[in-house]
Amino acid sequence: MDLAATATIKLYGLRPASCFRWAVVLVAVVICLVGADRSGIFRQSIWDPIGLQRFLLYTTCFAGAAVIFAVRPAALLPCFALGVLLYTAAFAGVRPVLALLFFALACYGIGLAVLRVLRLDATRRPQGLGLDVLALLGGAGIWGFAVSLLAFTRWNWALVHGLMLAVPAVAACRPAMSRIRVAFRSQHSSRKAIADYWAMALLLYVLGAQFLMSLKPEVSADGIAVHLVVPMHVAAHHVWHFDVSQISWAVAPMTAEWCYTTLYLLGGEFAAKLLPFEFLSISCILIVLLSRRLASLPVSLLTAAVYAATPVVQLITGAMFVDMIWAAFLLGAASLIVHWTESRAPEVLPLSGILLGAAMATKFIALAFVAPCLMWVLFNCLGWKRRIDRKSLTALLQATALCAIIASPPYLTAWFKTGNPVFPYYNNVFRSPYYDTTPNWTDGRWKTPFTWHAPFDVTFRSNRFLESQNGAVGLSWIFLILLFLTAPRSMFTRPVIAALLVSSFVFVFTFSRASYLRYLVPAFPLLLFGFASYLRALQKEQLNLYRSIIGVTVATILSGVFLLPSSGYLHKNFCLNPLKFTVEAAEYVEQNAPARLLVEYLNRVDPGEPAAFFWVGVAGLKARPYTSGTHTFEFFRQCIAARSAEAVKDLMTKNGIRHFVTPLPACGEPNMPQLTEFIKRYTEEQFRRGCLYVADMKSGATALRR
Repeated sequence: MDLAATATIKLYGLRPASCFRWAVVLVAVVICLVGADRSGIFRQSIWDPIGLQRFLLYTTCFAGAAVIFAVRPAALLPCFALGVLLYTAAFAGVRPVLALLFFALACYGIGLAVLRVLRLDATRRPQGLGLDVLALLGGAGIWGFAVSLLAFTRWNWALVHGLMLAVPAVAACRPAMSRIRVAFRSQHSSRKAIADYWAMALLLYVLGAQFLMSLKPEVSADGIAVHLVVPMHVAAHHVWHFDVSQISWAVAPMTAEWCYTTLYLLGGEFAAKLLPFEFLSISCILIVLLSRRLASLPVSLLTAAVYAATPVVQLITGAMFVDMIWAAFLLGAASLIVHWTESRAPEVLPLSGILLGAAMATKFIALAFVAPCLMWVLFNCLGWKRRIDRKSLTALLQATALCAIIASPPYLTAWFKTGNPVFPYYNNVFRSPYYDTTPNWTDGRWKTPFTWHAPFDVTFRSNRFLESQNGAVGLSWIFLILLFLTAPRSMFTRPVIAALLVSSFVFVFTFSRASYLRYLVPAFPLLLFGFASYLRALQKEQLNLYRSIIGVTVATILSGVFLLPSSGYLHKNFCLNPLKFTVEAAEYVEQNAPARLLVEYLNRVDPGEPAAFFWVGVAGLKARPYTSGTHTFEFFRQCIAARSAEAVKDLMTKNGIRHFVTPLPACGEPNMPQLTEFIKRYTEEQFRRGCLYVADMKSGATALRR
């Protein structure tokens, strides 16, 4: 081997393994480019024309601001946070901002009290764990537990919730101010590298886009059919009914809905609507702290930007879904378990149990994440080639008990009221009379078997796994997964193995049960922990390849930001025009959720009168709603049994229903032909908005006019 070849090997690291890694990176880039081209994800109608203009204007303004702030890098983050608060206050009102800040401060106070009980206070605070953020998460989980009990009473008033939160909020003021001062001092005293600043700017750019797309009224189908129903019902009646004969999901796990309820009572709809964005910000902080254990600050910020720029993450941030809340709970628990795996500090495990329980109390499917986490800790406590770790085993038992306590209210309530602790799921096993007992009562659209090419299908054929366009997970994840094929052995430390095993189990198990993209989101952050470990190992072995991967990752993040609206159909206009915010907000609701306007009409014309909905969206109705779907299962079953228009008329008369929300013929039809025929023969239109109208029984309509 001549000297030139030797120098080339030293410069580029062209050993066989190194060459193979370069080849895999090139193949991954080609797969992303060819897959994007053949699937046409960038040729879709991702943006409305006005949405694209607003997105480009935002991008230009942010880029200009980033260049200006490069003179004072430490000012970028606080100015961004202040800008978000002022923008929200200017257009949504001061009340939602105060409610969100008050709620966050109170949850932080509750969490600090828990840390003191668990002996994780300032005197024993593990470094780099982010206990302040975890305290806020833990406090939110405990508050959700408290409201799940309070919801049985008629004490659900804004004043009651505010007074209950005031005590921990006041207690948290001093430590919160202390932490903020320390953060500001560290920002100004530390010398920021150029890479640190631009990585932070990239993350904030993504979060800014997420924020602007979130600052809109709630119009999602799930939001106005489920998640907004609870806070609006409690605001009207000051109690939740827990009656599955009225609403099939009335006893489901609802920690997220209880948090929404508190914020709705204190700050109105926009306060509740922005909670997922708050939890996204918390998740990004946790990802940075988790990755910081292994990689530099720019890399850690970059990994958080990968998560924030995932279009399906925008879907669960830009609407009142619960997925961002339970994903944040699980991420917090996982970061604690990673810390325990690394340090064997048993005092962190009980807090992880609280967070796992909060996730279980938010979504039953969180069990797919909770079980492997607890099993991982148990396996390592019992040891492989070591003695049993009795301290950690005791802490694990405490964590399991806390998890069970925090998670228990919805499952015990469902058991006592229906005989099925996970009602309405697995009713073929528990056979509650309040729901169908047919096995596998699931949505057949999301029953795709898991295969080796599932990651490629999820990336380039996303509309098979979500009500979306293709590209709903972006390009970062397929690129990242392909890189793991040549991962250096040195990256596989015990904490990384734990994270990747849990993430893989969650993805495979959840996909095999329900191949629905929203449910897979909690698996993503742990892959980023593995990615940070991969980059750390690569930086030591192949610096040029490391820099190339960083460049490609930045490109996939930017492409992900462009693809953000592809995960749904509600944010193609990007944001509301700040000069016409109120007008555009009203138009946005009428265009995307006209059922909300019809509910307002029904409340105004006949308050307390039941209504039947042959469409999605009952949020805000101050009476008993009936739907032709499974959300009111008994009525749904009766509609199926009514084989003719006359039988439907008798059913409606029996239930005292005179008002019907139904689509215009040009927009669609009810989901049963007998309902369509009934509407045509026995009702007449009373009020119309968008593609829906309110129809009344003909005799009822005449009486109403008189």
